[in-house]
Amino acid sequence: MAHPGIPRLLDTGSYRTVPFIVMELVEGKSLANQRHLTSFAVVTAVAIAYQTADALAAAHRGDIVHRDLKPENVMIREDGVCTLIDFGIAKPLGANVTNYTRNGSTLGSKGYQAPEQLMNREPTTLSDIYSLGCVFYVLFAGRRPFLGTGSALDQQHLHDLPDRARKWVPYLPSEIDDLIARMLAKAPQERPDIGEVLDVLRPFLPSEGDPVPQPGLDQDPTLPYRLPDATPRREPTAPVAPPRPPTWLTAGDIDRLCASVEAELAADAPGDAVAALADCAHRARTELGRRNRRVVRMWRLAAEGLRLVGSCHRAAEFYRDLRDDAPAVSTPSGLADRTRWALRFAECRLLSGEIAEAVEVLREAGPMIARLPDEISRPVREARDELEIDVLERSTEPGIDKLLRSFHDS
Repeated sequence: MAHPGIPRLLDTGSYRTVPFIVMELVEGKSLANQRHLTSFAVVTAVAIAYQTADALAAAHRGDIVHRDLKPENVMIREDGVCTLIDFGIAKPLGANVTNYTRNGSTLGSKGYQAPEQLMNREPTTLSDIYSLGCVFYVLFAGRRPFLGTGSALDQQHLHDLPDRARKWVPYLPSEIDDLIARMLAKAPQERPDIGEVLDVLRPFLPSEGDPVPQPGLDQDPTLPYRLPDATPRREPTAPVAPPRPPTWLTAGDIDRLCASVEAELAADAPGDAVAALADCAHRARTELGRRNRRVVRMWRLAAEGLRLVGSCHRAAEFYRDLRDDAPAVSTPSGLADRTRWALRFAECRLLSGEIAEAVEVLREAGPMIARLPDEISRPVREARDELEIDVLERSTEPGIDKLLRSFHDS
């Protein structure tokens, strides 16, 4: 992840068989070490909240869930830059991801875990939103949303609604108060995504040239906004680039690249060819048109490859376009393609907590699959079955298994 608000990974290696990583040292003071949080200006709290959310957005764009958001993991540097630290139990989303934690283990920090984390369900980016909402509550209200201990605290997070933050800070803008309340919704699908969090906070940020907020902090998080030229700019560490695609895409270039991806997928080892294809797919679409058969082949292979390597955020964009661009003529093959891409799109979106959307797609898929000849329905059924399994693993709704069974060939 390359972002000014995320510590840089500098090196990796092992010493006498013990693996290690070398990361950037972040000097400053954590949010947990700030005293009397409600004593400083709202604009200062907004600057901390926005920078933290922006760093989390970079992780979510990479399909990574932090899983341990808490005030101790938000560092405020001397130059006012806020850094989100401790990705030690962060988890990539998607298929074929190694699980480094024991089954049944509840990860995260007490008082900041989402209800689904407490129930040992698979985390999503919306699990982070709940934890971030708890951090925001501390930041703006000066206290945690729930003050129980032990199992009583878990029960509060599972079943109780916290008091509004404005109860403790009456001058808190209503838009921020409403945002925090929605971030703390028990059902993941009722929470905003990280983009909406940033949209709500942005109008309350300080502007260039604004005076120093009073009262403030020693490490002033408004500095990057009030005096942007005074804040040192850190160039993010660029990830290792995959092989660059040709400058000019010929039909032969596209065919060779697609063949390389097909070979990777056949070997169950998607890698550099998938990355290169995904990087040049949009240029090919611009040059050749969205209906070009080679472009459609690129889009399909990029979507499948990205999904299998766990880049579901990017894969969702390709699946959405495949679904929307499928021919409107209701031929069996066209119907199969649209249904299959809709199921795969919902599968990728499910990893961001969109359970209701996935259930609706499964409902619509039942009658479609029933109309398909057996010879072309197999990949569609496979996509349907995989999405069903994911929904069953993530949903907390009672009777969800019975509901999903009712969709089959209805």
